Amino acid sequence: MCSKPNDKRGQRGNALVFGLMALVLAAIGIAVGVELYRRAERRMVIDRTVFEVRTIIGAMQSTYGRFGYRGFTHEDALLSGVIPANLLLTTGAGSAAQTVARHSLGGDIMLGHIDMAAGWPAGMVRFKDVPSDVCPSVMLATEKLAGQSSVGPYLVKWDDGPLQLSSVESGCIAAEKVDLVWYFHRT
Repeated sequence: MCSKPNDKRGQRGNALVFGLMALVLAAIGIAVGVELYRRAERRMVIDRTVFEVRTIIGAMQSTYGRFGYRGFTHEDALLSGVIPANLLLTTGAGSAAQTVARHSLGGDIMLGHIDMAAGWPAGMVRFKDVPSDVCPSVMLATEKLAGQSSVGPYLVKWDDGPLQLSSVESGCIAAEKVDLVWYFHRT
């Protein structure tokens, strides 16, 4: 009869241990779930940004590429539909109203042309203020869209050559937010 009180204490101790194990396993499950969600969200942001770059470069090439981009301005892009409407934002009102283009990461989009050193005219797309943590993934996914690219002050691709990965990394970590620029031919 003396052993019965001890058995109850032992059962209570087991219940406590198993309860704590359940809490620990639940916490681990929640932590894993949160991390998977963050990764999926980051991948979605990168995919959306890459889609925006591809859409704009494709629209510029099909609309203005045959003319060689000479004389093409950012204002032309705002008026011509080269930039998707969901990326356009109107600020101000009345005569002070101004339309700007913003990518999904919050920075401005600038479009234009440049005469390259090799003598060919190129279209230019600049995504300003891209966060450094998504920068390498965006550049790698858009490598084939441009003959020349830069990340911040670093030229990371030129003369239709391969992307220089060390320059991409250096450019992406140069600041918290960096500008990504693509220069591309007619088609």
